[in-house]
Amino acid sequence: AQPKTAEALGKLHGLNGEATFEERLSAHFVLLRHGRSIRSSEAEELWEAVPKLSGLSGHKLCDLLYVLGAARSFRYHRRVAEEVAKSMVISQKEYSRELQLWPQTLPLVCEYLVWHLDDPHLMKSFLTSVLVPFWRLHPAAVQGALVPH
Repeated sequence: AQPKTAEALGKLHGLNGEATFEERLSAHFVLLRHGRSIRSSEAEELWEAVPKLSGLSGHKLCDLLYVLGAARSFRYHRRVAEEVAKSMVISQKEYSRELQLWPQTLPLVCEYLVWHLDDPHLMKSFLTSVLVPFWRLHPAAVQGALVPH
């Protein structure tokens, strides 16, 4: 575990200006899993580097929300929650396929939205057009993803 942490820290510091979004995300994720915290400024840099939310896999979206969620003083939580909810509502068919591949995305997104989304109309839209339809079509996948949560 220690070499992976050192490698991630080295990558984060050594390549920060040149690292891709995915490299930065991966490095922050590994470091968080090994006890290092993330500063608000690092979370802001990571958020600004997101290429396109709808282009992220379920796995990468989970990692992103995990990393950003760890930055308690991150000032863009509300904006991230709004953009995630809007993206999933607008691109529900694409996300439905992604959720089938990585069903644990749904509880992690829902948790992030509960904590940070303060638009009740957008939350209702997310619930009625993304969560409920997916749950109805794939109850076993949802139940399996909820077990660890």
